[in-house]
Amino acid sequence: LIIGLNILLNVFIGMTKTVYFTLFYTSVMMPMKIVPEYREEVTHYLLHQAESQTTASTETTQEKTDKLIPFVKQYRAQGYTDEEITGFLAKNNWPAEAVREALKKAK
Repeated sequence: LIIGLNILLNVFIGMTKTVYFTLFYTSVMMPMKIVPEYREEVTHYLLHQAESQTTASTETTQEKTDKLIPFVKQYRAQGYTDEEITGFLAKNNWPAEAVREALKKAK
């Protein structure tokens, strides 16, 4: 009985880890491929909304632009248009000016 429970528990733990890390990978590498209704639920823990709101005022537009450039390059490599990228970043509270600058610099 103990061996059977141990096997079932290990299978459950393995499945849980697989699902968690798949969601984590997808939310980091391909957040725009997540269905919009579920995107907030899947990625909310990565956005650190409370922390970003306290530090947002201390960051300059240039610093925000520099943070966005790698993401813009990644999204373009995945085949997204500038309009799709802009819309996604705007929904995640990135300033429009920083997004425009990142799109220019990432070319």
